[in-house]
Amino acid sequence: QQAVPGQTASTTVNVPANTVRASFKVSWGFGANDFGLRLLGPAGAIAGASNGLNLMGLTGRRERVALDRPAAGTYRMDVSHT
Repeated sequence: QQAVPGQTASTTVNVPANTVRASFKVSWGFGANDFGLRLLGPAGAIAGASNGLNLMGLTGRRERVALDRPAAGTYRMDVSHT
């Protein structure tokens, strides 16, 4: 999917039972601007979010949310152009 200004792109990820750590990440190339990541848990509540300033360099052009011992179920990743 493609995230464009004013719209949100979403995808789902299934997390199995007994997962020790789950990491959700979005990254992009040179041609794009800044994006934000929001993660919704199986019950629909916000499980995490990442919308840091993304500058060129080692940590730029990506957003990541990591969960320790997440609940099993389907998580939704929402990516929006910020």
